[in-house]
Amino acid sequence: MLTVTFSYSTTRGISPILFDHGFTFHDDHYRKTLTSVPIDIVLKHHNSDHNLILTCEDDIPFNCCKELYYLVDELATDLSAKIDDKKALLGYDQQGEPAYLYHGFQKWANYIDKARQRSMAGTNVEIWQSNKRLARGILVPPTVDNNDSYTLITSEGEQIFSGDSLTVYPVEER
Repeated sequence: MLTVTFSYSTTRGISPILFDHGFTFHDDHYRKTLTSVPIDIVLKHHNSDHNLILTCEDDIPFNCCKELYYLVDELATDLSAKIDDKKALLGYDQQGEPAYLYHGFQKWANYIDKARQRSMAGTNVEIWQSNKRLARGILVPPTVDNNDSYTLITSEGEQIFSGDSLTVYPVEER
C-alpha cells in the first residue's frame, strides 16, 4: 500500500475541504475514486494528532501516480499540511535519488515520461489531452533539452504539442 500522512494545521475543518475534492464519508473514513483509472483512495482522520492518512494500492499506472500527486499537492495546500510520504516510494529518478508520491515526484515523472517517449520514437502514436484526441502521427525522438512537449509527423506536417495532461499512446498498424 502507498501511504501518505498529512499533518494539517487548518482551522477551517477538514470535511468541507475533502468534500470539495470529491471525497465522500463512509463510516470511519473518506473515500474518492480516481478519474484516470477507477482506483479508490482512502483517507482516515486522526483528529487528536491533526493527521490524515491517505492509502491506496501500490500497483497503480503512471497516469494514476500523476493524478495522485496533484491531489496530494492540492490537499496539502488547502489543509495547510506537511507531507510525510516515506511509505509511498515509487522508484528512483535519473540520478538514483528516491522518488515518492509527493517528494521528488516531478523529477521522477519527467524521467519516466522521457524514457517512455524515447522508447516510442519512430512509431505511430496518438496524443490525447483528457478525453480528446489531438493528433495521430509518427513520434519524433525528443531532444535533450525538451522536457515538456511532443513532436509528431502528421498528414499536415510536423506538429508540436505541449501542455498539461497530455498522454501518448502507441497505435497498432493493421
